[in-house]
Amino acid sequence: MNRTELSEFLSICMPSVKLSAINTASTKIYKAGLISGGGRGPSIFNINAKDAANIILGVLTTSSPVKAADVLRICRELKGEKAPCCGLSSENKKSWTIGELLEKLLENVEACGNLEKLVVCRTEPYAELHWAKDGKPESMIFGKKPIDPLRVDCTLMGFVLHQLSVQLGGKCRGTIDYSTGKKTYFD
Repeated sequence: MNRTELSEFLSICMPSVKLSAINTASTKIYKAGLISGGGRGPSIFNINAKDAANIILGVLTTSSPVKAADVLRICRELKGEKAPCCGLSSENKKSWTIGELLEKLLENVEACGNLEKLVVCRTEPYAELHWAKDGKPESMIFGKKPIDPLRVDCTLMGFVLHQLSVQLGGKCRGTIDYSTGKKTYFD
């Protein structure tokens, strides 16, 4: 998957965000050195999990695509209060940043399948990650919970992140029966 394909994928999954805004944010993030691959046309590079995490956070955290790189630098470093999450091992870490955790989840199709949603506040440095563990809802908070009742949150559902993880992992197709949780992948 390359940057253009990710932008198109996100515009389908987030119909309230225009493709042009996602492309602008992606370009600003790339020019700031926060995405490894660039190029155009046939020479375009495939992105990795870190690139995808940066584009997702950059698009979710601001309504102004030209500020995506600046806001991403702040959001990416928001620390969570616990580890592990979603079936990932803690890797001897006491806490994760939202950027690190999103990268790890996008690299791990199985763990990403447990996600329910990613919520990012656009008006304050704050994010939440929600998942199911043994059928019970759990969550992780990054940053200080906002008290502003007029805050603006942007949400990306877990199945979108899971499908993206499947695509980044080189799997062509995958299905999930959400009533049973059974996952099937086809190479």
